[in-house]
Amino acid sequence: MKVKTVVSALFAITLLSFSSIAISDDNQKASKYENADWYTVRFIQFKDGKQWAAQQFIKQHFIPVDVELKRNVSGYRFEFGQWDQMVFFPMDGGPSDLEWKQTPMNIKWWNLFVKRAGGEKEAAKLMDEWSSLVAKSETALVRSLD
Repeated sequence: MKVKTVVSALFAITLLSFSSIAISDDNQKASKYENADWYTVRFIQFKDGKQWAAQQFIKQHFIPVDVELKRNVSGYRFEFGQWDQMVFFPMDGGPSDLEWKQTPMNIKWWNLFVKRAGGEKEAAKLMDEWSSLVAKSETALVRSLD
């Protein structure tokens, strides 16, 4: 136990040393990521036996909304591992989208989803159906490489 604590402490000190060197370098200047594309990524694991139903749901209900809004969402299916799918959702405003409780795009998306579903109650039922297919999900924030 003591060895683990000592190793952890040395690792932390090393990290702090490197970060202070980088910050104290006279050539360092504040800068933003230029022309970076920002996305939220949703990792999804479907309930056992529900992957096909989930794919059909996505094709029938989610993709048409994204296409009509010209939202460049891209999804990928995992061949192995804990996740079944990951979906990249563009952040039109970059990381400043995080300042919104609901982004303008999310509101547009939901309003069109409701319209296509035939009303708020029907849209809520569809979202309940979607939730019944998903075992768990996680979301991450990513940006394009420099």
